[in-house]
Order: sequence, then structure tokens, then C-alpha cells
Amino acid sequence: MKQISLFLVIVLSFGIFSPPVFAHSQSSSDFMYSYESSMNRIQEVLSEFIIFSEDGIEVTRNKGQIISSLNQKDINNLNKLSELQGIKRDKPLTKQSIVDTYLKNIENLNADVRDGKLEILSNGALIDANDDHFYVQGGVTKDQTFWWGRRRYKSTNNARLWATNLRSAALSGTGVAVFATAFGVAPLAISTSLTSIYINNLASRADYHNALTSRGIIANLHWTLTFSIETQ
Repeated sequence: MKQISLFLVIVLSFGIFSPPVFAHSQSSSDFMYSYESSMNRIQEVLSEFIIFSEDGIEVTRNKGQIISSLNQKDINNLNKLSELQGIKRDKPLTKQSIVDTYLKNIENLNADVRDGKLEILSNGALIDANDDHFYVQGGVTKDQTFWWGRRRYKSTNNARLWATNLRSAALSGTGVAVFATAFGVAPLAISTSLTSIYINNLASRADYHNALTSRGIIANLHWTLTFSIETQ
């Protein structure tokens, strides 16, 4: 597994939180929809300023222009989503902190492209130069890296194993181990706080969506640490 440099700091907190807060019902899905929609809108807005080539990811506007393009309501919703998902931050996300996080990770990803560790596809996905993804009955299992985060395809069996490993990593009490289990890469620098609620929510959401299909799940894990999960 290649190691990807990330502009994050993670502290794992246990023992002071209750088990998962998400009740998986239609009403809870509706409740989360607006917050996850804001996360997706932020990604869509920023993607307008990003182009791809075999040399890496290029940002076509300066930071000030990118920051001014974001909607404060979406930032507020992303902070609410962070809280519900169990992400503990020293300070709320702002337009600038979000843009800074993505720009720093784009720099790190471009360095990995230059070093030959990652290859960039036409859709902007970055994969290991020695990609070993595989297809099995019950869905595809593979990882892709994007400028915004990680997309993890999990077959039904692999999704069950992933949820189990998440809970086991949480018990280890180390933020790096949990992050690596969740994202599939190990961060070199660690910055924001994850809690037991975050890990349990991620594992529970994986189990919930995996039970809805025989084709597995897709987990979208953003560098802001917020996530969404859907069926394949």
C-alpha cells in the first residue's frame, strides 16, 4: 500500500461518547440528505477550478477566487455534518480552511504523481502505479484517490470485513490506525479529531448500505473527514 501525504491531524477520543447516533431509517436518511448535499455542492464548485493531465492536478484559479465561490450555508451544513458524524474540531470549518486543506492535499498528490507512486486517469482518479483492484461476485473492491478524498469500492464480503476492522481499530485507541483503516492510506501528518462516534457511524453506515444490496458499497471519504456511503 502506498503512503499518501495528508494535511490532517487526527486525535481519537473514546469512552465519553455513546454508541452510533445514526438510526438507519428513511427519516434519518432524509435528515442527513441536506448536509451531505452541501458536502457534494462544495466538491462540485471546487471541481470547476480543477483540470487533469498525465502530469497531475492543476488548479486554474487563485485561492481568493476559489474561496469567494463557496456558499456559507454549505459551510455551515458541513460543520453540522461533521458534528453528527463524530468529527471533533478545535475550530469550525471555514471557507479558507476547507480550500487550504484541499490545496495542500493536491500538492501532496501531485508530488506522488511526479515520483511515480500514483497514476492519474482521464476522470481525475489517481491509482497506485501497481493497482491490484479486483472484481468478485458481490461487487468490485478497489480504491481510488481524488483531489477531494478517497473513493473505496467494497464488495459485500469486503464491506463486512471493513466494518469489523474499523471497530477493531477503534479499540486500539490510535488515531493513525483508525484513519488508515478508514481511508486505506496512512497519514504522515495528523490534524483534526475523530471520535468513537465517527468510527461507529462509519462502520454502521457501511453495514446498513451493504445489507441493501448484493453488489457491495461505495464509500466517499473526504479530506475534511466527512463521508457518505452508497450502494454499488
